[in-house]
Amino acid sequence: MLEGHRGLIPQLYAFALNYLMQRVLQAQNILNLLAYIEVGGFVVHLVLTWLAVFVLDYGLLGAALTLSLSCWSQVDLTALYKVYSPSSSSAIMLCLEIWYSQGIVLISGLLPNPTISFDSFSICMNYLNRDMQFMLGLSAAASVWVGNKLGTYHPKVVKLSAMVVTGRSVLISLIFSAFVLIFCTSLSKAYTSVYTVIEAITTLTSLLAISVFLNGIQPIL
Repeated sequence: MLEGHRGLIPQLYAFALNYLMQRVLQAQNILNLLAYIEVGGFVVHLVLTWLAVFVLDYGLLGAALTLSLSCWSQVDLTALYKVYSPSSSSAIMLCLEIWYSQGIVLISGLLPNPTISFDSFSICMNYLNRDMQFMLGLSAAASVWVGNKLGTYHPKVVKLSAMVVTGRSVLISLIFSAFVLIFCTSLSKAYTSVYTVIEAITTLTSLLAISVFLNGIQPIL
């Protein structure tokens, strides 16, 4: 009897994860997928239980382990859907962008003059991160609006909203890029008084403006 209880321990963790992911999918009105996964998990459970109990003669422990394995198979299938869904792709893209920004600062320490490179890159990344925070706020607001309209079955409004938000983000990104091109050198003096660092930032201004423009569009997409 104790062995059977031990075999159910992995199932507890799977149940917790599966419960959370089911609630997320239900909130998104993705019900058919949940039904298919549950039916598939039930079939897998029947087959594995028959093999473990009647063919391999593992008894109660085998039945408990097959239940845990069936629950984890449902978790894996649901997680695969979330990984390959558009929302997960957007999240991965955002993570890569953040890692890219931090990686540039770290790699700057390997350049011939690491002190100047690190200082100049850090100041440029500060501008870029401020732009990202603003655009992420706009993206969150747009996501809530689009989600509400999808929930009330207004696809035309969603399409129009996406076009408006994308156009507005492009316009804001152009304004921010122009601001960087015009005032980047003068604003850098608020961070440092070292002439070599300011000169290095000046050489990076055009690249920073392009990054600000692209960085403003990416969160909306």
